[in-house]
Amino acid sequence: MAEIETMIASLDQQYQAKKTNFEQNRREVEDLQKQTAALEAQGRLLRAALQPLQDQLDVIKPRLQEMQTLLFGG
Repeated sequence: MAEIETMIASLDQQYQAKKTNFEQNRREVEDLQKQTAALEAQGRLLRAALQPLQDQLDVIKPRLQEMQTLLFGG
């Protein structure tokens, strides 16, 4: 009987350890999901902030190429 109780105690201990590990992993996943969402939001903000600069570059670049052609030839 003591052997069975020892086995049960051992299994319970293993279960508790796995349950604790699972909960820790679940919390880590939730934290990573929050971090990912925050990074995605930052990325959207950066793209929105950089868009006017990209628009300016799109206007300036052809002019610079035209000047280069005029100054240095084809």
